[in-house]
Amino acid sequence: MTFILQNRAATTIQLFWVSVQSPLWLTLVVILVLGWIAGLLTNRRAKTAD
Repeated sequence: MTFILQNRAATTIQLFWVSVQSPLWLTLVVILVLGWIAGLLTNRRAKTAD
């Protein structure tokens, strides 16, 4: 809860022609989840290649 309260400021992400505005805490959580999924996928592929 403290994390959300301290990171309530709006932030804008621009990628090419798309611009998305959201609270900083939501942006950080989404990036964390995407990184976690990418790590799982690359780790799984590395194990099956052996």
